[in-house]
Amino acid sequence: MASPGALVITVDETVMTFDVDQTITIGRDETATIVIDNQHVSRAHGELRHEQGQWVYRDLYSTGGSLIEGHPVTVVVINRALDLEIAPPGGVTLRLEPQLLDSTDPKAITTAATIEETITVRTGSGQKIITIGRDESNDVVVDDLMVSRKHAIVRQTSDGMIVGDLFSRNGTFVNGQRIRSADIGEDDVIAVGRSRFRLVGDHLVRTNDDGPVTFGATGVSYEVGDGLRLVDNVSFELPERSLMAIVGPSGAGKSSLLGVLSGLRVPAAGQVLYQGRDLHVDGEELTRRIGFVPQADLLHDGLTVRASLRYTEQLRLSPDTTDTERDQRIDEVLAQLGMSHRAESRIDRLSGGERKRVNVATELLTEPSLLLLDEPASGLDAGLERTLMRLLRSLADAGRTIIVVTHSLDSLDLCDRLLVLAPGGVPAYIGHPAGVADRFGHNDLVDTFTDLATIDTDWRDPRIPIAEPASDRPGPRAATTPSLKAGRGQRRTVREWFAQVGALSHRFVSVLASDKRNLILLLAQAPILGVLMLIAMPTNELSVPAPTQIRFVSTAGLVLFVVLLGSTWLGANNAIREIANERALFLRERAAGLSSTAYVASKALVLGVFTAVQSAVLLIIAIAAQDGPVDAVVLGNAHGELIAVVALAGVASMALSLLISAIVGTPDRATTLLPIVLILQFVLSAGGVLPEIVDKPVLREVANLSSSQWGFAGSASTADLNRLQAFTDQLRELREVDAADPGPALEALAEPFDPPARWAHTPSAWFTSIGALIVLTLAPLGASVIVLRRKEPLP
Repeated sequence: MASPGALVITVDETVMTFDVDQTITIGRDETATIVIDNQHVSRAHGELRHEQGQWVYRDLYSTGGSLIEGHPVTVVVINRALDLEIAPPGGVTLRLEPQLLDSTDPKAITTAATIEETITVRTGSGQKIITIGRDESNDVVVDDLMVSRKHAIVRQTSDGMIVGDLFSRNGTFVNGQRIRSADIGEDDVIAVGRSRFRLVGDHLVRTNDDGPVTFGATGVSYEVGDGLRLVDNVSFELPERSLMAIVGPSGAGKSSLLGVLSGLRVPAAGQVLYQGRDLHVDGEELTRRIGFVPQADLLHDGLTVRASLRYTEQLRLSPDTTDTERDQRIDEVLAQLGMSHRAESRIDRLSGGERKRVNVATELLTEPSLLLLDEPASGLDAGLERTLMRLLRSLADAGRTIIVVTHSLDSLDLCDRLLVLAPGGVPAYIGHPAGVADRFGHNDLVDTFTDLATIDTDWRDPRIPIAEPASDRPGPRAATTPSLKAGRGQRRTVREWFAQVGALSHRFVSVLASDKRNLILLLAQAPILGVLMLIAMPTNELSVPAPTQIRFVSTAGLVLFVVLLGSTWLGANNAIREIANERALFLRERAAGLSSTAYVASKALVLGVFTAVQSAVLLIIAIAAQDGPVDAVVLGNAHGELIAVVALAGVASMALSLLISAIVGTPDRATTLLPIVLILQFVLSAGGVLPEIVDKPVLREVANLSSSQWGFAGSASTADLNRLQAFTDQLRELREVDAADPGPALEALAEPFDPPARWAHTPSAWFTSIGALIVLTLAPLGASVIVLRRKEPLP
């Protein structure tokens, strides 16, 4: 007797019984579950799956088609005994008989619980406020680590219902739009984590979106530049619990399509549909349910697997989750991926396949229903690639929908769907992998790719409908925007911003500390440079001569100049590669909700403190034999003033280098620009040593943008450089003296000298330099944020 929920299939006189856990493939290929040796039947003709408590048949874009009760079908629910005709009239007929599923069966309970749960909460006059959150004290408890303990409230007023967000990290959404407070009515949908709420009369109905999802695209095209089309009218429908591979020759737009499907790129035409909802209309809500693993490795080598995942949790999960909850989630994900034994291992000691699994684990922390991967098998041998694809297969079977771009063709048999793209992003085939041979006439996909890349023909799969031209298509549907209160819809809270800065800063410090050799070199830079300067520079140049002495030639300016160049180099070298090194990681975290300003602020905070300490150490050692300066201008301590100026000059140099790192995009380019930046700083700040260099119309104005120049000015103000080298400047202007008649030269020395005002030993001059350095620090940091936002492939 067949078990409850099973499907009994009769072919000719053969009777087969399949359990609800099985996926049944039908076709001519030998790998099919039911092999039909008939020339009219496609290699991969159709499949049967048990979904949401019922059996569903799908035709896999077969050549001969499928009929039920004489009607062509592509997708049909098998809710009673039916006859399925495969490739009529010359094909075969299958008798399908689903068995009733007992409601007490554990599998029935599991399926229902993971797909949909509906709870009704009365909001009538007896209860004016409903609280929603993870804590058990809420009226509606949402068991989701993306949800805060106190996440949102629904309040009844005389004018209707209002929903308000309680400063949650991951937000409350109404009709796909993030809100702080909004009026809601009968047609509005509230989203909190993976739970959705809808107002029906005086009831609030909850539906969980934490199970399998359907996903698809309709007429999706993507263009860059002046209309260069990289993806051309791609359409597909992917059922839940599916694994689809996207393959094609180089230049076929595989990664571009994946970017559109993930919501990171905006299509020029068409729609991407997540559970029937437009991903690019409701993107801020829906992208939080999508995991995206880019081709680039996003891991910090010096961290352990657990530490890396913890920092990701701090950025993505609700900040009020406990360490126990976070560790429990990490343990669950690692167990799911077979990585529990490597939890405390450093990432740089993992194999290539294990690193890929950690990248996948990073995305699984938030329990996404849809997982997209771009070339996850890149760099892996055939064995590891097969292991990774089997892992993805198991994740799909467990309830996720998975799309993977791959160059490897060895494991496509594990996939339910295969999308083949021809050059230009043209969809050449969509269907079961076993059907590729029928489509292209090759058993080997390598030969197929060769044809796609070399033969000039229209490769579009005739079974894929062509959407209307972009110019004739209506734009994406307008989102139903709720009534926002005081325009406060999508602003992050200050608490959330500081939490991100704290998590990023902590991670940055941990990464720096994990590389002991590099850390020792960084810490040794300032002392080594300071000692070299101490040995090389003349002594007592910053001391004031006795009243009875005249110092005709002073090198005090040279001392300050060398020290400022040292601090400028330290700041620039610390930061020049930093953002470029993490560009791919930043873009992924930004798509997951990271603030650009928080990211730049964390870099500036850690590098700023480090650079300031380095600059202070450098200065203290370098001027140890200078016996000065003595008289402070503002702070009451001349050495303290000098440390403040030199440290701030180093920090300003660091900020400029962060901007350069954000602009160039790659560490190699950033490193190439480092000498140019330092030479420019050298030239523009050389006025204290060689005034002729900057005493030119253009350079004089450009020098105002140099942090080292303003650092020198502030140092000169503290050291009273105008007094120390007054005669030096006058002698420099004389240039030549007539040895036969030196009288005019002596008279010139006696004339009053007009020193540079910005070097004056006055509070106004010192504060002007400090103010300029602050501006030259904040301006590049702000520009870095703007550059990063412009580089983000976000809607």
